[in-house]
Amino acid sequence: MNAEGVSVFYGSLNAKTCLAEMRPAIGSDIALIKLKTTRKLRVLDFSRLNSARSSRRLSFFQPDFRVETARRQFLRLLHTLIAQPITPGRESDYVITQTMAEYLAHVAKPAFDGIMFQSAQHRGGTNLVLFPNAMVNEAGEPQDLPLALADAEVRLYKTQSVAYIHEPQHVYTANDSGEVVPIRNVHVPRPIAGDDPFNGDF
Repeated sequence: MNAEGVSVFYGSLNAKTCLAEMRPAIGSDIALIKLKTTRKLRVLDFSRLNSARSSRRLSFFQPDFRVETARRQFLRLLHTLIAQPITPGRESDYVITQTMAEYLAHVAKPAFDGIMFQSAQHRGGTNLVLFPNAMVNEAGEPQDLPLALADAEVRLYKTQSVAYIHEPQHVYTANDSGEVVPIRNVHVPRPIAGDDPFNGDF
């Protein structure tokens, strides 16, 4: 999400998701704290894209059908890219989401304080990212993160075991270099009952 040298705040909406997102090794000690916001935040919730529905149904005969279809597919794909865990050594794969974060924090008017998205490590969990470098006052001076301790308790955990689920991976060989390239499995949300190809889904 964040480019090298740019700090952001990562958190989760519950403890189980937070522990899973840490991806700890067996025997690791983890400390969790509970935070609360100190003001209203402007946050773009990508986790709602999969269930959002437009008030206007798409029609194959409307002039912008292809554009609207592509836009809605792009929004779903973007959420999938955001939720992907970072693989060490492949940070360059995340240029798209890094650029999006910079746009939301510095270009969009009014700017966003952060984003929310589904956890790739804990099903049903939601993550929160805040952009500290976007939080400035009218004079352009940096402001503290709008967060405070919800209580004085620090919860300590030790990782006892880790479960993995594996699935076959498809690859292809690049013609020009001969490099074996994996084809990533992009998660496609299951359709809502009663939907058809021309429904009002985003």
